[in-house]
Formats: sequence, structure tokens, C-alpha cells
Amino acid sequence: MACGVDIASLDGNKITLAAAKAAGLTFVIIRGDYSTWQDPTFAANSDAVRAAGMTLAAYCMPDYSAGAPSARDQIAAAKAGAALVRGLDMPLWIDIEFSRGILATHRGASLVDARRDLAEFLKELFDEADQQYGSRAGYYGSQRVIDTDDSDTLAGAANSVLADRWAWIARYMSGYHEAPHLAAIDQLPGPPVPACHGDQDAWACWQPQGDAVGFPGFSATVDIDRWHYFSQVSPCGPGRYRWRKYGAALASALGIAAPTSPAEMDAAIRTFQARNGLAVDGVIGPAGHAHIGWIT
Repeated sequence: MACGVDIASLDGNKITLAAAKAAGLTFVIIRGDYSTWQDPTFAANSDAVRAAGMTLAAYCMPDYSAGAPSARDQIAAAKAGAALVRGLDMPLWIDIEFSRGILATHRGASLVDARRDLAEFLKELFDEADQQYGSRAGYYGSQRVIDTDDSDTLAGAANSVLADRWAWIARYMSGYHEAPHLAAIDQLPGPPVPACHGDQDAWACWQPQGDAVGFPGFSATVDIDRWHYFSQVSPCGPGRYRWRKYGAALASALGIAAPTSPAEMDAAIRTFQARNGLAVDGVIGPAGHAHIGWIT
């Protein structure tokens, strides 16, 4: 099982990582910035997360309005505020949501025009993140926001930008708001995935729990996340998308041909784990992704 949390300064949490880890959390995703403002929660907690032996990640929350700082400046602020360590931390996640609606970004007079402009801006953000961090950034979003046609959704306009990105999916489930039982969350079926990935098993991380109250180690509400393990013996199967992504990365890192069978994939994972000081178990969890996810 691999469950974690995502946090920001918004909730004003007083955090006790030892209690959170004892409760079963294995990774922590912290907001690095909003626009060019750097969230102090990352600097205050990142070293402690690493010292606790938990996998660290950061997310960038861009300002999508027409008058916002450039993609280059926003990613530069994220990198300055959330310095991620290759091979130790996960690659950057970029938040995609429009809580005030697409037209409130003032990127076009119509939804169609605004979505087209936002898709172009998203491409700039991801290109900058890839270049400045030296990795392949993933995104936080939901199937509803990415695919559907509503006043705060992209209706597929950004599919070409997101199709080859790791997906951290938001889809809240009822019944887990009071100190959720992680073992129960770990057994939930996965979330609906944006159509651009072509594989409902493509998600890497899922946020099934928003605003959990009373979780050990946190004084205020916190979002619980579930990591999607990759393994040849996984009950839910390896997933075509994740097979392709991890297989290509492992082949590049090990200097081998891309695996073509479960046995070859298992051997490649174990070889990579042994070379990088990871537990040799054939399973790619948060710590494994912190190594392999950087390989483009």
C-alpha cells in the first residue's frame, strides 16, 4: 500500500511527520508556489520529509489569467521555492484547475478561444518545467476538467499537451472525510482518466480524499492521496500506458532494448532497483518513481 498527502499553507497545518508516517503515509506532495509567490510550507517541511524516509514531491499552482507572469517566470519561481533532488524526490506536478471559470482568465471572449489560449499557455508551462527541472513534469487535474464541456473545463483542448504526461487525478470519494482508513482507500477502484491517455489504468497518483479531518500528524484538514504501484504481479494489472512509460525509461537508463514481456520488465525493474540502492522487489512505488520518473 502507498498512501500520501498533499499540503499547502492554505490550511495552516502544524505537522508532526513521525505521527503521519506511523499512520501509514509514505509520500508527501507540497505546494511550491502560486504564480511567482513561493509557498513557505515547502521550505518548512521538505527536509523533514526526506529525513523521515518519505518520498517528497512538489506541485506548482500557476496563475492562468491573461495578465499573469510568464510561464518561464512562474516555473522559475517554483524551482526556486521547491528545489527537487533528482533520484530522491518525484518530478514536478503542475496543477490544472480553473475554480473561477475559464472566461475569468480573460484569455478569450468565448470558451473556445479561451481554451485554445490556455492550451498554448499550458504547453509553455510544461516546456519550461521540463527544461528548468530537467525532467518530464506531470499534472494534477481531473477527467472532468480535462475532458468535459463546462464553464471551468478544457473540453479536450489540451489533450495534445497532456497525452504523454504522468497524471495525478483528483476525484473525491464520499465516506472518507473523518480520519480515513488508508487500507480502505488503497482498495478503491481507480479514478476515471482523461481520454488523451487512452488507458484507464494510466494514472500515477489519485486524490480520492479531499479535506480529511483528524488524520494523525496534521492539525487541520489534509488531502489524502493514493499511489498507483506498477508491478507485473499487481492485482489490477500493469497498465499499457505505464508499461510504455516505465519500459522506455528503464531501457534508456539501463542501455537495453525496451522490455517486451512481463519477465523482461520484471528483470529490468529489479536491475534498476539494485543499481540505485532501492529495495529489489520488482515494484515501482513512490520511491521508485522518484528515480525512474525523471528519465525522459
